[in-house]
Amino acid sequence: MKNVFTLALISYFTFPVFNNVKPFHAQSSCQATINSVVNDIKSKGVRTVLIKEDQVSEYYTNNPTNRNTELWLIMGSRNRNYTNFDQRSSTIISNIMHSKVLMKNYSDRIVSNCSQYAVVSISEEASDWTEQYALQPNGKTKLRTCVKAGSGVQLTWNQRICV
Repeated sequence: MKNVFTLALISYFTFPVFNNVKPFHAQSSCQATINSVVNDIKSKGVRTVLIKEDQVSEYYTNNPTNRNTELWLIMGSRNRNYTNFDQRSSTIISNIMHSKVLMKNYSDRIVSNCSQYAVVSISEEASDWTEQYALQPNGKTKLRTCVKAGSGVQLTWNQRICV
């Protein structure tokens, strides 16, 4: 019970953007695809991959799909108890985050096998480093471009606010 409380507390403070995220539940073929992607990431040496699900923000306009759910893959270089940092794992996460081709491949696999996801976000745990891939009308994903935050910014489907 102590571990569950500790993990919930760490998650609350580490990922404030996920405070209202629903538990992750996927269809079976979808779950198999997500498991495959997670296993591939872990086989490269990433210690943890958290999976979160959220609704696509109402700040985005022109969603060309009938989907409104976003899947988050959050890669971590610490063990499950958040006590042991692994530099090798951190380097591997950086390599994955720099590989737009690999992340697009993961995102395309997920949206083609999971009919609920409009966006796949891949990020590094406890950082603001996130790449978002938005579903396009052709069934593939496209990396969202960065837009600087400002008053009155209206995001189109293929844009995101960057820190």
